[in-house]
Amino acid sequence: MNYTNGRTSFSRFSSKEEILSSLYKIPLNDNNPKYGGIPLYADSEAVYVEHLDTHTIIYEPTASKKTRFIGMASLLTYIKAGESFIATDPKA
Repeated sequence: MNYTNGRTSFSRFSSKEEILSSLYKIPLNDNNPKYGGIPLYADSEAVYVEHLDTHTIIYEPTASKKTRFIGMASLLTYIKAGESFIATDPKA
């Protein structure tokens, strides 16, 4: 819920600043981040990851580059952070 100017608003998109404030920032030159996670935003200086212990589902059509842009990028952050993970490929 958002309380703005005495009005209650239930539906709106989050601002970029609100989204980034809830994510963990990993500078691109940091080879030993504290956390790994699924990258949700990137700029020229850093990648911002969801670092909380949550479940995530990625729902995209075949050949939409899920493995390349989400899977491999996530695994790289987990490896750099020294976190444990299990990776499976259910098709192969």
